[in-house]
Amino acid sequence: MKTETVKFPGKRKEYIKLGMYMLVVVFSMVSCRQMLDSPPVVVSQPVCLLSSEHDTFQFAGISFECCNIGSKTVSSMEVSFLVFISEDGGNPFFGSNVVTSDVSMNLASGVSGLFEISLDSGLAFIPSEPFFIDCFYVRKVHFSDGSEWADPLGIYYAGSMLS
Repeated sequence: MKTETVKFPGKRKEYIKLGMYMLVVVFSMVSCRQMLDSPPVVVSQPVCLLSSEHDTFQFAGISFECCNIGSKTVSSMEVSFLVFISEDGGNPFFGSNVVTSDVSMNLASGVSGLFEISLDSGLAFIPSEPFFIDCFYVRKVHFSDGSEWADPLGIYYAGSMLS
């Protein structure tokens, strides 16, 4: 007996196309899930200050308001933002101008608070004018029950390079 191999012309391409469509669907679902999980906090556009109201910093820092609109108590959050000398650019730090900071808090549901973050540790000079803060967003929110919410891509931000 002779065995013949049956070829299915074009089937491989169809399977590749089907696989690509499935990847697109899966990534779309992940993106939609991220969009449906709206942030549990609302933050204001931060303002750079040269003097601290709460002795948080000596030379420069930022201040922003945060309101917990979720149902859980927020114990801390991680924020990320860019710092420029002015709207025209310029890095005021020895290293990168991308800042990531952990902010401790105890913010119950429906409560707002004003928070400050020091910029002193990386400054290349003592500023005479406030810096320009851009692309401020909340990367992670940690809740008192141990759970967390995350926005690793910075989808929800308070500021834009285009503004």
